[in-house]
Amino acid sequence: MRTPVHSRFDRNTHAWIFTCLMLVTAMLGFSTPALAVNRTWTGLGAGGSSTNFNLASNWGGTTPGAADTAIVNFTTGTTPTIVMTAPITLGGLRLNATNGQSSTLQTAGFALTVNGQLILDATATANSMAVLWAGPGLAGTVEVKGDAFIGINSGSSASRLAKLEGTNNNSGAFILRGNVTFGSIGQLTSGSNYPAKFVFGGTGAQSVVNNSATTASFSTIEIGDGTNTPTVTWSGSGTSQIASAAPSANLTVLAGSTLDPGSKTLNRSAAGGTFAMQANSTLKLAASNFPTNFNTVTLDPASTVNYNGTGAQTVTAANYGNLTLSGAHTTTNITLSGTVGVASTFAPSATFTSGNYVTTGST
Repeated sequence: MRTPVHSRFDRNTHAWIFTCLMLVTAMLGFSTPALAVNRTWTGLGAGGSSTNFNLASNWGGTTPGAADTAIVNFTTGTTPTIVMTAPITLGGLRLNATNGQSSTLQTAGFALTVNGQLILDATATANSMAVLWAGPGLAGTVEVKGDAFIGINSGSSASRLAKLEGTNNNSGAFILRGNVTFGSIGQLTSGSNYPAKFVFGGTGAQSVVNNSATTASFSTIEIGDGTNTPTVTWSGSGTSQIASAAPSANLTVLAGSTLDPGSKTLNRSAAGGTFAMQANSTLKLAASNFPTNFNTVTLDPASTVNYNGTGAQTVTAANYGNLTLSGAHTTTNITLSGTVGVASTFAPSATFTSGNYVTTGST
């Protein structure tokens, strides 16, 4: 039986079109994207002996890439430390310790970029600890573009920790661009292992929820990164501070960025360092929680501090750029104590029923 002419034509035409499309794709440099997969660590701490985080044989033959989630479950060994030997970009990173392991992933002077989520945890067994270590070396940064979850598995076993640490020599940094949540076992450091700084550099609204059972002790905090100008809110049941023991222990709100700690505090643990607000930056305070224990306070004339709470508030004596007093205070007062200076605009717009402004110094 003869094949109809139109059938041969259709088949040949389809083949010709497919071939042309493949040629155009090759000429334009397009390629078929690799499928994102989960890749599981099999080196030290997971049954193997190699510490090289970048080595393909520690990942079943293929090192995880920019679309892949790298899963590291530390289950064996006493204190396994695995080390990067080159910069690497991952789609996501899950780092977990169990069976009493005290385990560390160290960037070792290279840049670790996580395009998606970071999950750092310790589960199931007492004395398990998972540490993500930025440094040593200035290039030893950890940049997380998705949300970060640190120690959110509370469980029932005691003495479990998930920590972000550094080398305590002004090197290494954590650059966090998504929302950040510290669970009850989440920590920053329990000793002197501080990174150079923590940068909150998202592209819009960014939240930090601290529910840690211990004080979260940050080294230098920067709100914004010089390009992105996020609004960073702070909440949770835990206490946060800037640790005076860190080699760098400052707080800076970069130009155009906003820090909104609500009623939470971001004080330095002891006197020293600098609190600075750059031009067009904003600090929103819902309580009497202006950052304290900084020896130097520099508020750009174009910066704004807004006391916007509804309860009683005391305005810290400082030289402000723009000072705004807002919020519905009903029966509570706003007290201006000491010498309050305003370089640009003073905007008292708070409302009261029986409360009022109280001045105990000079403005």
